[in-house]
Amino acid sequence: MKHILLLSNIYFFTSFYIFAQNIGYIHLSSKNGLSGDLVNCLWQDKQGLMWIGTNNGLNLYDGYGFTLFKTYPSLDITSLKEDD
Repeated sequence: MKHILLLSNIYFFTSFYIFAQNIGYIHLSSKNGLSGDLVNCLWQDKQGLMWIGTNNGLNLYDGYGFTLFKTYPSLDITSLKEDD
């Protein structure tokens, strides 16, 4: 009986600790520098950088700010190739 009580106390306090952690997120929008609020694609590379594709260009987010890569209408390039 003591073992069951001890195990239930351990379970209770462990689960309380796990669920009590604060997990946050950052809401990114055009107010933060994103080129558009309609996101078409999202990808995280091996370095942890976030690539966000919108109708207004490709955005690189490094955790601090955005770098915008826009297309040139005069060029006939419609995609990027990933390097291995």
